[in-house]
Amino acid sequence: MNRPRNQAEQELKARARIYVANIPQPGMTRKEVVSVFHKYGEIDNVSLQTRHVFVQFVEESSALKALAQNPPDYIMSKKLDVKPVRPFFYRNGELVKNERAANFDANEKRNDNRNQPRDFDDFKSARLINPNVMNPNAPNDCEIVVTNSSLTEYAEFLEVNLKKMNMKVDLLFPNPDIPINRVLGTLAQRGTLYVLVVRDENKLYRSVTVDILHGIPEEHRNMPYKDALAFIVHSFDAFIRGEKMTPIPGLSGIPISECGLPLGDKHPEGIITLLNLLQDQRDITVLQYDMILKYLKEKKDEHIKGEVGVLPTFKPSKYTFNFSC
Repeated sequence: MNRPRNQAEQELKARARIYVANIPQPGMTRKEVVSVFHKYGEIDNVSLQTRHVFVQFVEESSALKALAQNPPDYIMSKKLDVKPVRPFFYRNGELVKNERAANFDANEKRNDNRNQPRDFDDFKSARLINPNVMNPNAPNDCEIVVTNSSLTEYAEFLEVNLKKMNMKVDLLFPNPDIPINRVLGTLAQRGTLYVLVVRDENKLYRSVTVDILHGIPEEHRNMPYKDALAFIVHSFDAFIRGEKMTPIPGLSGIPISECGLPLGDKHPEGIITLLNLLQDQRDITVLQYDMILKYLKEKKDEHIKGEVGVLPTFKPSKYTFNFSC
């Protein structure tokens, strides 16, 4: 089947196409799709996806009849959700997809300019509806923290790609005097799910640091931006569905506290030994309990001070001691 070569033909073809969601799982066959929609007119093509399908009619009038569907179409007791396909438009002579569209045919033409950064439209065909996007009072799904105004262009590039994933995103330019840890803590309290931190080296190496603020908070430092965007959409899809994110092979993060402080530093050996004794239901002395409590209090104070921009110097050596248990 030949692809249309101009904008007018693309628009005509889009108007003769419908998007069908709420299909039975694990999906519909081409024969099942045709059996439901052939009554509206001649079908030119069917594009099968995991959770939805696209039906391309020969005539626009056929698509309009399918959209009107009175009574609604059902298959295997499921009411099919039929919608029009959002239109395409041109930018600088290149065919691109409406950045706010949630439903497009992944088989349509893509921009072949390989000198430009990769477009992450491939993830979008399986996106779920994000209720935050249209709610002005909802917190942003992701904040991009820009540490230097000279990084704005690169940060905006990341923002555009995240918005194509149907995420609510904004740029944040914090005061340079405010520690990033404090910024992360504030955003976590607001309900932000993800934070991208853009520093000078990130622009140079096309990377970004990803902080996950929901569930078990963790940090992924200096990820290549393509890996970072793929990781976020994988995590965000799981979050929207209310599922636990499945680990991505070869990718692990640095755990962080709820206020955004890295927890990568090892605890003193003496404290670890005491905690292991307690875990094994072993007895310890009152003095040893005091040592644990003192250590935990200092760690708590350290995190609190971190949120207001003061990080104390902590010397774990004073917690190193011998045991005769």
